[in-house]
Amino acid sequence: MSADNYTTCPRCEHQHQENLRQMAVELADAYGKLPLEEWERMRQDHEAAKQARLEETFREDYEFHGAKTGEVTASYRGTCSRCALSTSFEHKHQIEGVNDEG
Repeated sequence: MSADNYTTCPRCEHQHQENLRQMAVELADAYGKLPLEEWERMRQDHEAAKQARLEETFREDYEFHGAKTGEVTASYRGTCSRCALSTSFEHKHQIEGVNDEG
């Protein structure tokens, strides 16, 4: 069995949250220092960024197989098409009760 899924990249999500925090700092710092119209534009940009939904750019591929042999293999690979974050692993697990003497 194999499958694929798209989800939000954890690195891109973290960067988005950092950008929101930085925008909030800049907005607070600009209060009373900029003309009202410019500050209001900054505030609206910050609100729009908070409402923005990140694209699902992280593709996950995973597969499980091998029960017939008595050893199940699980493999996973995930990659972001935006920031290139990637991870992969494979795990083999022996099915208990197979090849046991008794």
